[in-house]
Amino acid sequence: MVGVGISPIQPVVMDALRLMTQFLPGQVVRLQLVELGTGGGIVNLQGSLYRAAGNLPSRPGEHFWAIIEQISKDQIRVRHVSPAPAGGKGVTLPDLARALGLPDAAQSGPVLRELLRWNLPVYREVIQKIMAELRGLPESERAAYLTARAWLMTLDLPDQSAVFSRVLAYLLGRGNADPAGQELLNRASTSHPELGNLYAFSLNGGEWFQGILYLVLPSPKGSEMATDPVRLVLNLETPTFGAFWVVVELRDGQLTGRIVLPDSRYVTLFRTALGDLEGRWRNTGFGIQSLQVETGRIASVVEVLGVESKINEYVPLDIQV
Repeated sequence: MVGVGISPIQPVVMDALRLMTQFLPGQVVRLQLVELGTGGGIVNLQGSLYRAAGNLPSRPGEHFWAIIEQISKDQIRVRHVSPAPAGGKGVTLPDLARALGLPDAAQSGPVLRELLRWNLPVYREVIQKIMAELRGLPESERAAYLTARAWLMTLDLPDQSAVFSRVLAYLLGRGNADPAGQELLNRASTSHPELGNLYAFSLNGGEWFQGILYLVLPSPKGSEMATDPVRLVLNLETPTFGAFWVVVELRDGQLTGRIVLPDSRYVTLFRTALGDLEGRWRNTGFGIQSLQVETGRIASVVEVLGVESKINEYVPLDIQV
C-alpha cells in the first residue's frame, strides 16, 4: 500500500455537524493536494479546503485515495491508500483489497468484483463471510454461488441467514430447495431500482415439460418506464431437448432474444424454429433487434440479468473497514 502512515487533516474552516454527517469512518475518499508547504499542505476534499500534515503527494495538483479512519469535531484522520491518476475512475482492486486488510486480490478479487458489479457497498466483514462460504463449496459451484449470493444483497430481504439460504437454494436449483424460497423471492423488492424486480412462476407441463418463468419488470422507483426493458426468462426442461434457457427482452417495442442450449445437437433445429417465430412476431407489430441460438451453461437466472462483471477498480460509494 502506498503511504501507510496516518495523515491528520485539519479543515481551514471546520463544521463539525457537516463532517459527522457527510463522512464516515471507513469511507474511501479522493483528495487533491492543492499546495505543499513546510510540514504539510492544503488539500481539497469534495470541494472544501483543509490543512493537512502527514503522508502527502510530492507535487501540487496530484490526487490520491485515502480511507477515513477517525472523525472528531476539529479533525479528520485518514490513511493514504494509493495515487489517483488522471483518467482513473477509482481504486484498483489490489489496492482496495490491501486497504481493507483482505487477502491479495487473487483470493478476494472475485468477491470484490461481484459486489461492485451490482453497485453494492464494500464491507470487510461481509467479504470475509462470503469468502468463508465459498471455501465450504466444491470449486465447480463457487462462481454460480457467488453471483447469486451477491445479487441477493440487492434485495430487501430480512437479514437472516436462513432466508438467504432458502432463496439461494431456490435460485441455484438445488435438490434441497424449499418452496418458501420462491415465495421469499417474489415478495422481495429491489433496493436497486435500476435492476428491476424479479418474479418467479413455476411451470408444470406434466410429462411434456417442467420449468420456471422469470419476469424482470422495471421498478417504479427506477428510470423512466419507457426506457427500462422488460425481460422474460424461461428455464425449461423437456424429455427431448433436456434443460435450456430462453431470454427475451422488450425495450421500446424492440425485441431481443436468445436461446441457450447445453450443447450443439439441436442448434440447427432451434434456429429454424426461431426464424419462423421471428416472422410471426414481426406480423404482430414487434420490431426484432436480434434473435440468436447459442450454447452454454447457465447456473441461475442471475447470470442473464444483463449486468456484466468487468469491473477492475472501485468507484467510492460505501466502504467500511
